[in-house]
Amino acid sequence: MAGRIFVVALPIGNDSDISQRARETLSAVDVIAAEDTRVFQKLAQRLNLKYKKVISHHEHNERNSAKGLIEQLKAGLQLALVSDAGTPQISDPGHHLIKLALDADITITPLPGPSALTATISICPFGGLDFYFGGFLPTQSKARQEAFKSASCRLIFYEAPHRLFYHLLEAQKFFGEDQRVFITRELTKPYEETFLGTIDEALDHWTKKPPKGEFVVIYEERKSDASLQAQKTDQAELLTAKIQKELHDGLNPKEILKEAQKISDLDRKEIYNLILSLKKRADEKD
Repeated sequence: MAGRIFVVALPIGNDSDISQRARETLSAVDVIAAEDTRVFQKLAQRLNLKYKKVISHHEHNERNSAKGLIEQLKAGLQLALVSDAGTPQISDPGHHLIKLALDADITITPLPGPSALTATISICPFGGLDFYFGGFLPTQSKARQEAFKSASCRLIFYEAPHRLFYHLLEAQKFFGEDQRVFITRELTKPYEETFLGTIDEALDHWTKKPPKGEFVVIYEERKSDASLQAQKTDQAELLTAKIQKELHDGLNPKEILKEAQKISDLDRKEIYNLILSLKKRADEKD
Protein backbone atom coordinates (compact mmCIF):
# COMPACT_ATOMS: atom_id res chain seq x y z
CA MET A 1 0.00 0.00 0.00
CA ALA A 2 1.40 3.42 -1.00
CA GLY A 3 2.16 5.91 1.73
CA ARG A 4 0.07 8.99 2.30
CA ILE A 5 0.22 12.23 4.28
CA PHE A 6 -2.91 13.53 5.95
CA VAL A 7 -2.65 17.24 6.81
CA VAL A 8 -4.98 17.53 9.79
CA ALA A 9 -6.38 20.75 11.25
CA LEU A 10 -6.75 20.75 15.03
CA PRO A 11 -8.84 23.02 17.31
CA ILE A 12 -7.48 26.52 17.94
CA GLY A 13 -9.03 26.69 21.39
CA ASN A 14 -12.30 24.82 21.71
CA ASP A 15 -11.66 21.05 21.68
CA SER A 16 -15.19 20.43 20.37
CA ASP A 17 -14.15 21.90 17.01
CA ILE A 18 -12.22 18.75 16.04
CA SER A 19 -13.94 16.94 13.18
CA GLN A 20 -15.03 13.32 13.27
CA ARG A 21 -12.88 12.69 10.21
CA ALA A 22 -9.84 14.13 12.01
CA ARG A 23 -10.46 11.85 15.01
CA GLU A 24 -10.76 8.77 12.80
CA THR A 25 -7.65 9.63 10.79
CA LEU A 26 -5.46 10.36 13.83
CA SER A 27 -6.48 7.02 15.34
CA ALA A 28 -5.81 5.09 12.14
CA VAL A 29 -2.43 6.39 10.86
CA ASP A 30 0.91 4.78 11.70
CA VAL A 31 2.56 7.99 12.89
CA ILE A 32 1.52 11.51 13.86
CA ALA A 33 4.14 14.21 13.16
CA ALA A 34 3.40 16.93 15.70
CA GLU A 35 4.83 20.42 16.19
CA ASP A 36 5.01 19.70 19.93
CA THR A 37 4.40 16.13 21.10
CA ARG A 38 3.46 17.25 24.61
CA VAL A 39 0.78 19.63 23.32
CA PHE A 40 -0.67 16.89 21.11
CA GLN A 41 -0.62 14.32 23.90
CA LYS A 42 -2.55 16.67 26.19
CA LEU A 43 -5.15 17.26 23.46
CA ALA A 44 -5.44 13.52 22.80
CA GLN A 45 -5.95 12.89 26.51
CA ARG A 46 -8.69 15.52 26.75
CA LEU A 47 -10.42 14.06 23.69
CA ASN A 48 -9.91 10.46 24.75
CA LEU A 49 -8.19 9.96 21.39
CA LYS A 50 -6.29 6.72 20.79
CA TYR A 51 -3.25 6.84 18.49
CA LYS A 52 -0.31 4.58 17.63
CA LYS A 53 2.76 6.84 17.66
CA VAL A 54 3.62 10.54 17.78
CA ILE A 55 6.94 12.09 16.79
CA SER A 56 8.33 15.63 16.93
CA HIS A 57 8.28 17.66 13.70
CA HIS A 58 8.88 21.36 14.37
CA GLU A 59 10.58 24.38 12.76
CA HIS A 60 14.02 23.48 14.16
CA ASN A 61 14.13 19.86 12.97
CA GLU A 62 11.70 19.71 10.06
CA ARG A 63 14.31 19.64 7.28
CA ASN A 64 16.03 16.54 8.69
CA SER A 65 12.79 15.02 9.93
CA ALA A 66 11.16 15.42 6.51
CA LYS A 67 13.93 13.49 4.72
CA GLY A 68 13.55 10.49 7.01
CA LEU A 69 9.77 10.53 6.80
CA ILE A 70 9.80 10.60 3.00
CA GLU A 71 11.71 7.30 2.87
CA GLN A 72 9.17 5.73 5.21
CA LEU A 73 6.30 7.15 3.19
CA LYS A 74 7.71 5.59 0.04
CA ALA A 75 7.62 2.29 1.91
CA GLY A 76 3.93 2.68 2.75
CA LEU A 77 3.83 4.81 5.92
CA GLN A 78 0.48 6.44 6.70
CA LEU A 79 1.29 9.78 8.35
CA ALA A 80 -0.74 12.60 9.89
CA LEU A 81 0.84 16.07 10.05
CA VAL A 82 -0.47 18.37 12.80
CA SER A 83 0.56 21.67 14.38
CA ASP A 84 -0.10 22.78 17.95
CA ALA A 85 -3.38 24.39 16.90
CA GLY A 86 -5.16 25.18 13.65
CA THR A 87 -3.99 24.20 10.19
CA PRO A 88 -0.39 23.15 9.39
CA GLN A 89 1.61 25.52 7.15
CA ILE A 90 -0.48 28.55 8.18
CA SER A 91 2.49 30.15 9.99
CA ASP A 92 3.31 26.65 11.28
CA PRO A 93 5.79 23.92 10.20
CA GLY A 94 5.07 21.55 7.33
CA HIS A 95 6.43 23.22 4.20
CA HIS A 96 9.54 21.07 3.73
CA LEU A 97 7.69 17.78 4.20
CA ILE A 98 4.91 18.77 1.79
CA LYS A 99 7.41 19.92 -0.86
CA LEU A 100 9.46 16.71 -0.68
CA ALA A 101 6.30 14.60 -0.71
CA LEU A 102 5.00 16.25 -3.89
CA ASP A 103 8.41 15.81 -5.54
CA ALA A 104 8.25 12.11 -4.63
CA ASP A 105 4.66 11.69 -5.94
CA ILE A 106 3.35 10.89 -2.48
CA THR A 107 -0.36 11.51 -2.03
CA ILE A 108 -1.27 14.39 0.28
CA THR A 109 -4.79 14.65 1.67
CA PRO A 110 -5.98 17.77 3.53
CA LEU A 111 -8.47 17.45 6.36
CA PRO A 112 -9.82 21.01 6.59
CA GLY A 113 -10.83 22.55 9.86
CA PRO A 114 -10.03 25.31 12.35
CA SER A 115 -7.77 28.23 11.46
CA ALA A 116 -7.43 31.55 13.28
CA LEU A 117 -6.95 33.22 9.88
CA THR A 118 -10.19 32.02 8.26
CA ALA A 119 -12.13 32.34 11.52
CA THR A 120 -11.18 36.03 11.77
CA ILE A 121 -11.91 36.73 8.10
CA SER A 122 -15.36 35.15 8.53
CA ILE A 123 -16.37 37.81 11.10
CA CYS A 124 -14.42 40.79 9.73
CA PRO A 125 -16.68 43.67 8.62
CA PHE A 126 -14.33 45.08 5.96
CA GLY A 127 -15.58 42.85 3.13
CA GLY A 128 -13.90 42.36 -0.23
CA LEU A 129 -12.41 39.29 -1.87
CA ASP A 130 -8.72 40.18 -1.92
CA PHE A 131 -6.36 40.04 1.03
CA TYR A 132 -2.66 39.64 1.74
CA PHE A 133 -1.67 37.37 4.62
CA GLY A 134 1.80 38.12 5.99
CA GLY A 135 1.88 35.74 8.96
CA PHE A 136 4.02 37.14 11.77
CA LEU A 137 5.73 40.42 10.89
CA PRO A 138 9.55 40.32 10.65
CA THR A 139 11.59 41.99 13.38
CA GLN A 140 13.47 44.43 11.11
CA SER A 141 11.73 47.79 10.65
CA LYS A 142 12.49 47.98 6.92
CA ALA A 143 11.07 44.49 6.34
CA ARG A 144 7.91 45.41 8.28
CA GLN A 145 7.44 48.53 6.16
CA GLU A 146 7.77 46.39 3.01
CA ALA A 147 5.12 44.03 4.38
CA PHE A 148 2.73 46.96 4.87
CA LYS A 149 3.35 48.03 1.26
CA SER A 150 2.51 44.54 -0.04
CA ALA A 151 -0.89 45.32 -1.46
CA SER A 152 -3.71 47.87 -1.64
CA CYS A 153 -6.07 45.22 -0.26
CA ARG A 154 -6.84 43.98 3.24
CA LEU A 155 -3.59 43.17 5.04
CA ILE A 156 -3.70 40.37 7.62
CA PHE A 157 -1.05 39.43 10.16
CA TYR A 158 -0.62 37.20 13.18
CA GLU A 159 0.92 38.78 16.28
CA ALA A 160 2.18 37.68 19.68
CA PRO A 161 1.00 39.59 22.78
CA HIS A 162 4.42 40.97 23.70
CA ARG A 163 4.83 42.46 20.20
CA LEU A 164 1.33 43.85 19.65
CA PHE A 165 2.16 47.44 20.71
CA TYR A 166 5.31 47.48 18.59
CA HIS A 167 3.30 46.21 15.62
CA LEU A 168 0.55 48.82 16.03
CA LEU A 169 3.01 51.68 16.52
CA GLU A 170 4.85 50.67 13.35
CA ALA A 171 1.53 50.46 11.48
CA GLN A 172 0.49 53.85 12.83
CA LYS A 173 3.64 55.45 11.38
CA PHE A 174 2.88 53.89 7.99
CA PHE A 175 -0.92 54.13 7.72
CA GLY A 176 -1.71 57.03 10.05
CA GLU A 177 -3.68 56.92 13.30
CA ASP A 178 -7.09 56.97 11.56
CA GLN A 179 -6.51 53.69 9.69
CA ARG A 180 -9.24 51.22 10.64
CA VAL A 181 -8.22 47.85 12.04
CA PHE A 182 -10.06 44.67 13.07
CA ILE A 183 -8.35 42.54 15.71
CA THR A 184 -9.30 39.19 17.22
CA ARG A 185 -7.80 37.52 20.28
CA GLU A 186 -8.05 33.94 21.56
CA LEU A 187 -10.82 32.92 19.14
CA THR A 188 -12.98 29.96 20.32
CA LYS A 189 -11.47 30.20 23.83
CA PRO A 190 -13.24 31.39 27.00
CA TYR A 191 -11.70 34.90 26.80
CA GLU A 192 -12.29 35.38 23.07
CA GLU A 193 -12.34 39.05 22.06
CA THR A 194 -12.84 41.16 18.93
CA PHE A 195 -11.93 44.81 18.41
CA LEU A 196 -12.94 47.23 15.63
CA GLY A 197 -11.65 50.79 15.46
CA THR A 198 -8.70 52.95 14.45
CA ILE A 199 -5.07 52.12 15.21
CA ASP A 200 -5.06 54.97 17.72
CA GLU A 201 -8.10 53.50 19.48
CA ALA A 202 -6.50 50.03 19.45
CA LEU A 203 -3.39 51.37 21.17
CA ASP A 204 -5.55 53.05 23.79
CA HIS A 205 -7.62 49.86 24.29
CA TRP A 206 -4.63 47.61 24.96
CA THR A 207 -2.90 50.22 27.09
CA LYS A 208 -5.80 49.91 29.51
CA LYS A 209 -6.01 46.13 29.03
CA PRO A 210 -2.56 44.47 28.67
CA PRO A 211 -2.57 42.11 25.65
CA LYS A 212 -2.72 38.37 26.30
CA GLY A 213 -3.03 35.42 23.90
CA GLU A 214 -2.53 35.17 20.15
CA PHE A 215 -3.80 37.99 17.89
CA VAL A 216 -5.00 38.28 14.30
CA VAL A 217 -4.81 41.83 12.91
CA ILE A 218 -6.64 42.95 9.76
CA TYR A 219 -6.13 46.40 8.24
CA GLU A 220 -8.96 47.77 6.11
CA GLU A 221 -8.16 48.11 2.42
CA ARG A 222 -6.39 51.31 1.50
CA LYS A 223 -7.17 52.81 -1.88
CA SER A 224 -4.14 53.38 -4.06
CA ASP A 225 -3.23 56.92 -5.16
CA ALA A 226 -4.39 56.10 -8.69
CA SER A 227 -7.68 54.74 -7.37
CA LEU A 228 -8.25 57.79 -5.17
CA GLN A 229 -7.50 60.13 -8.09
CA ALA A 230 -9.89 58.21 -10.35
CA GLN A 231 -12.57 58.43 -7.67
CA LYS A 232 -12.07 62.20 -7.35
CA THR A 233 -12.22 62.61 -11.12
CA ASP A 234 -15.48 60.63 -11.31
CA GLN A 235 -16.99 62.74 -8.52
CA ALA A 236 -15.90 65.97 -10.21
CA GLU A 237 -17.42 64.90 -13.53
CA LEU A 238 -20.66 63.87 -11.84
CA LEU A 239 -20.84 67.12 -9.89
CA THR A 240 -20.13 69.24 -12.98
CA ALA A 241 -22.81 67.45 -15.02
CA LYS A 242 -25.36 67.88 -12.21
CA ILE A 243 -24.63 71.61 -11.84
CA GLN A 244 -24.79 72.21 -15.62
CA LYS A 245 -28.17 70.47 -15.82
CA GLU A 246 -29.63 72.43 -12.93
CA LEU A 247 -28.33 75.72 -14.35
CA HIS A 248 -29.98 74.80 -17.63
CA ASP A 249 -33.22 74.06 -15.71
CA GLY A 250 -33.13 77.57 -14.26
CA LEU A 251 -32.22 76.85 -10.62
CA ASN A 252 -30.37 79.61 -8.80
CA PRO A 253 -26.83 79.01 -7.40
CA LYS A 254 -27.97 78.69 -3.77
CA GLU A 255 -30.52 76.01 -4.65
CA ILE A 256 -27.90 74.13 -6.69
CA LEU A 257 -25.38 74.40 -3.85
CA LYS A 258 -27.75 72.72 -1.40
CA GLU A 259 -28.24 69.69 -3.68
CA ALA A 260 -24.59 69.50 -4.76
CA GLN A 261 -23.38 69.17 -1.18
CA LYS A 262 -25.25 65.88 -0.93
CA ILE A 263 -23.04 64.17 -3.55
CA SER A 264 -19.66 65.83 -3.07
CA ASP A 265 -16.87 65.80 -0.47
CA LEU A 266 -15.78 69.31 -1.52
CA ASP A 267 -16.38 72.08 1.00
CA ARG A 268 -19.19 74.57 0.55
CA LYS A 269 -16.95 77.36 -0.80
CA GLU A 270 -15.32 75.14 -3.45
CA ILE A 271 -18.69 73.93 -4.71
CA TYR A 272 -20.12 77.43 -4.80
CA ASN A 273 -17.10 78.74 -6.77
CA LEU A 274 -17.56 75.87 -9.25
CA ILE A 275 -21.24 76.76 -9.67
CA LEU A 276 -20.40 80.42 -10.32
CA SER A 277 -17.66 79.42 -12.79
CA LEU A 278 -20.00 77.13 -14.74
CA LYS A 279 -22.78 79.73 -14.65
CA LYS A 280 -20.42 82.39 -16.03
CA ARG A 281 -19.31 80.04 -18.81
CA ALA A 282 -22.94 79.24 -19.68
CA ASP A 283 -23.89 82.95 -19.71
CA GLU A 284 -20.99 83.74 -22.06
CA LYS A 285 -22.17 81.08 -24.51
CA ASP A 286 -25.64 82.62 -24.48
